[in-house]
Amino acid sequence: MSKHNRKITFSLAMVLFPWLTVPFMGKSSFFRFLPVACFTNLFISLLSVIANKKNWWVNKNPLSPGLVDFSYILGPFFVATLDF
Repeated sequence: MSKHNRKITFSLAMVLFPWLTVPFMGKSSFFRFLPVACFTNLFISLLSVIANKKNWWVNKNPLSPGLVDFSYILGPFFVATLDF
């Protein structure tokens, strides 16, 4: 397996593995915190756009092309916001 394939596999795992914990939180808890999670992810997405333009950080292996790296936003950030 090449180095590039390992990076892509790791990015996909970061998106998918946190979602395996969602069934354990319950339906009412999921829908209760869903608006907060969506707002937080919108805020993080806007922060990512600003940070990329100002070179605050660089993601060397983005899962999707563009200014926002969705492997972090749709994976651990979204699910962690739902869990708490």
